[in-house]
Amino acid sequence: MFWNRSKKAPSPTYPAQPPVNPSAPPQPADGELLLRLYHEIGMRAPELAREAIASDGMLFGRHTGWVVMLLDIHEGAPTHRDIGWTLKAKKGRPTVVDCVTGFGSDPAATAAQLWIRTSGACFLEMATGSKGRFAETLHREGCAPGVPGWHTISSNIVYYGEQPDEFEALSDALRDAEILGRADVADLLDPAGPSGIKVFVNRTPDQLTAEVLVNGTRADDASDLLAAHPWPEVTGSATARFSAVAVRPLQRES
Repeated sequence: MFWNRSKKAPSPTYPAQPPVNPSAPPQPADGELLLRLYHEIGMRAPELAREAIASDGMLFGRHTGWVVMLLDIHEGAPTHRDIGWTLKAKKGRPTVVDCVTGFGSDPAATAAQLWIRTSGACFLEMATGSKGRFAETLHREGCAPGVPGWHTISSNIVYYGEQPDEFEALSDALRDAEILGRADVADLLDPAGPSGIKVFVNRTPDQLTAEVLVNGTRADDASDLLAAHPWPEVTGSATARFSAVAVRPLQRES
């Protein structure tokens, strides 16, 4: 199994483990994945890790209020895990949720790496105000089209599979599809924002899975449009995916 890897992260400048809320019940099954997420965040944005505290399957930003949380384990698929995030730990605030799958010899590590490079990249971009360090703003001139009428940020495309030339070709095809600018997902967006969008394509010699999910709900028309795109033939399994966030309607900007 091969997959594209990002540049080597800088040496950590944050605690080896986050402080633990002593009043929270222990959750040993979540501990390894939560620690992996903590390190993936810390290697990219140590200022966030330095303020993090672990509590009940969550990482909290003590000073700025962000939360990264472990949610459902999918029934019958224990390596599939929903991970959510929000910038403010307040009731009623939107939570961006994504499903990641751990695989290989260290499923917790690959699940954390998939998240930090897709939905997690959007989290880092918004939590740090980095203006392009972790995710790309799509509505600007010269960028790929974002969700029409919305300030949209997007992670890079993550691609992996059995044959490097095949999953790289799949990634190129997904980029060419420009699905965010072509699909109508307005009815599924949270007017208060932000809304999380997952775009996923898996290709095998005899099957295609193409999905667009908005806030965890499958966008049927957008998924059908994505499936109709001309995808390259493969001899093994190849996957390409990315995450985006519709942050707020463009007309709110001034």
